[in-house]
Amino acid sequence: MADEKARCIILGSLSNVLHQQHMGIATTYEIFLNLQEMFGDKDGPIRQVALRTIMSTKMTKGTPVRDHMICMISLLNEMEILRDKIDGETQVAMILETLPDSFKMFKPNYNMNKLMMSLPELMKEL
Repeated sequence: MADEKARCIILGSLSNVLHQQHMGIATTYEIFLNLQEMFGDKDGPIRQVALRTIMSTKMTKGTPVRDHMICMISLLNEMEILRDKIDGETQVAMILETLPDSFKMFKPNYNMNKLMMSLPELMKEL
């Protein structure tokens, strides 16, 4: 009963062409899947821009590490909101690449000792 109501609401909100194409589809879920297949993923370009922003961000001289880390965590959270989950180890590696030369001893030390840190732990250590 609820599916039939939802189906009617969806069909009523579609353009005439889409309405006719979906009249024979039995369930709301099947209509949703068909529409998703037709119109695809609109977040792709947004995810590309967000990832490009992360990869091109560099900590500027004089910026507090805490501020830079908060900025990077925010960018990584944006990726997660866009359904692109980046594992913790990769997040740390990405952030280490954004650090200036003044941290050049920290990066190899982190990698050689195979340290595993969360982002808050990394912020504290930096």
